[in-house]
Amino acid sequence: MSVTEISLGNLRVAQMLPDADLTPVSGDSPVQLRPVRSETTVILLPHAFECAECERYGMELDALAAEFREWDARLLVIAAAPDGWLQRLSFAKAAIQEREAASEAAVLVADRYGQVFHTSRSGKEHAFPFPPEIVEWLKYLGTLCPE
Repeated sequence: MSVTEISLGNLRVAQMLPDADLTPVSGDSPVQLRPVRSETTVILLPHAFECAECERYGMELDALAAEFREWDARLLVIAAAPDGWLQRLSFAKAAIQEREAASEAAVLVADRYGQVFHTSRSGKEHAFPFPPEIVEWLKYLGTLCPE
C-alpha cells in the first residue's frame, strides 16, 4: 500500500500505517513510515500552508526528545512543503508528502507494530493534544507490550 492510496490524515484507530517511504527534507535516505525497529511513532501532519501554530506545536514536540527516546518512540513531521522551520527540528525526522491545501492538520500515534492507537485532527482552533498527554500515551504503549 502506498501513501497515495491512503491519506494519512484519514487513518482511523486500529488501521495500520502504510508501508511506504517518504522523501526526507534533509535529503538523507528515505523515511520509512511504518516502524522498522519496534518504535512507537508520533506523526504530526501540519497544515499544508505556512502556519505559525503548527510550527510552534512541532517545535514543542521536538523538544521532548528525551521522553521520546526513553519510551522508544520517534517523531515524524510530514509536511506538504519543505518549510524553513522543518530544518530547525533536532530530534524529529521531517518528510514531504503532497497534500491538498485545505488539508486539516492532525496528530497520529501508532504502536510499535504500526497500528494507529490515536488520531486527533486539529480543526481551525488548533486543538492538538497537549505534549505531556502524548508522552503519557508513549508510556502506556511502551509498557503495554515491552518486548
